[in-house]
Amino acid sequence: WRACFELLDVSLNRWPDDGAALLARSRALARHRDGAGAVAAARAALAHAPQSEVALSQLAGAALAADDHETSLEAATKLIELNPTSVD
Repeated sequence: WRACFELLDVSLNRWPDDGAALLARSRALARHRDGAGAVAAARAALAHAPQSEVALSQLAGAALAADDHETSLEAATKLIELNPTSVD
C-alpha cells in the first residue's frame, strides 16, 4: 500500500487537479479502510469535476462505507439529478 500511496502522492503533487488520480486515491484509501480519507479524496475529485458521475458515485460509496449517510445521500441525489435514467 505504501508504494501505491507514494506514487499517487508524487502524481498529485505534480498534477493536483488530476481527477483520475484523486479517484484512485479515494478508492485506495477506502480499500485501506480510511473512510474519512476516501471521502476527502472523492470530494477533491468532485471539486475539479462537479458534473462527474464517476466522482459522485465514488463519493456516495465512500461516504456510505464511512457511515457518513448525509454525504452519501447528497451525492446520490445529485447523481440522480444528473442522470435520472441511469441503471447504475
